[in-house]
Amino acid sequence: MIPPLPQEVVAYVRRVFRACDKELSRRIARVPNVHETALDMALIDQLAAFSSPALVAPNWTVRIDTHFLGGRRHFHSWEVADIGLLVFVRIGGRVCAKKVALLQSKRLFPLGGDTVASDSIDDYHIGFGRLFPSDEITVALSSPTTFRFSPSSKYKSLQAGGHQASAIAEFERTRNIPVHYLFYNPWAVPFEVQTPMASKPKLIGAGNAGTRVVPAALVAQKMVGKSPTFTPSFQDMQGLAGRNRHMAGWCLDYFVADLVLGCKEGKIIDTEDQNTMRSLFSERSGPISAAIAIGIEGANG
Repeated sequence: MIPPLPQEVVAYVRRVFRACDKELSRRIARVPNVHETALDMALIDQLAAFSSPALVAPNWTVRIDTHFLGGRRHFHSWEVADIGLLVFVRIGGRVCAKKVALLQSKRLFPLGGDTVASDSIDDYHIGFGRLFPSDEITVALSSPTTFRFSPSSKYKSLQAGGHQASAIAEFERTRNIPVHYLFYNPWAVPFEVQTPMASKPKLIGAGNAGTRVVPAALVAQKMVGKSPTFTPSFQDMQGLAGRNRHMAGWCLDYFVADLVLGCKEGKIIDTEDQNTMRSLFSERSGPISAAIAIGIEGANG
């Protein structure tokens, strides 16, 4: 179990992940058809700025390390999580707690057709060649496109009857490690933006969306009895994980700083979990494409 931590430590972690939440929301506002994988990379890139140890309280230091591996897991159906969150607490030079939380990312799709292209095996094979312009006549860059997000917008890459949903349920049952969905949303829903843009969109107010976290088990319950092709909407997530500020799911900063560090979510890594941790994080063919490690160090007394 993670020992009680100074409020300065928790507040620092909360500020870091709140800044990440806002940056991801800005990314969606600027690039409303951005890929899920690009948002994963944006999260890792934002956290990389905090990789130097920070003295946040007398005798307490926090360092956030990141590693983005990426790779072929995008083209198979066996992944159970995109991002692994690790927490290590060291006091007096001795590791006294290790914890893990697993995040499977899904982005909210705008209304009005398939305006967000999914990663495909063809993109992987073509590589950088996909950036070369086609000789065929295409729509001009100046042609206006409107992206609309509403409560009925869907998380289209999440299907009730999909192999991934069943793989996550089986993983949780056999490994006893919970998986959470990391939902990428605009800062507020409803939201509308048109491209090309004349100016950068701004985040206004507290926002009722942004980056949210919901336990996979609660999402699975929501999809019970639905058709295999059912995809949940932003509205479907309302109230699953909480109320008021957390109606759309737990805010990212709250999930990490208050729930994971507070030992309410995630799992303490025990001896019997070592093989699972090795298969998730230490093998090139493992299902995790990115890892975040929060190292917290305090002195004795």
